[in-house]
Amino acid sequence: MEKVALFVDVKTAPGQRDAFVNRVKKHGELCLSTEPGCLRFEVLIPYDDANRVLLWEVYADDAALAAHDASEHMTAYREDVSSMILSRVRTHAKIV
Repeated sequence: MEKVALFVDVKTAPGQRDAFVNRVKKHGELCLSTEPGCLRFEVLIPYDDANRVLLWEVYADDAALAAHDASEHMTAYREDVSSMILSRVRTHAKIV
């Protein structure tokens, strides 16, 4: 099987980064504890942008990523953070 990674670059609304980080950290912990195919979930805070958050996620394979995307907790997370973010760029890549 081929591991896959997600790199997500999130631009938060002004003043919303801390709230977003708190919510996404809880989401990551839930993913790691309930999704066997979620192998890593890291939240990164750039030093040079007060409204940017980076996510680095690793999944066992594309099926694990699809299960993640279809999960109920992913739906709840998206609803919770929708007003906190201005944009999100998601890069899906295979790990070689």
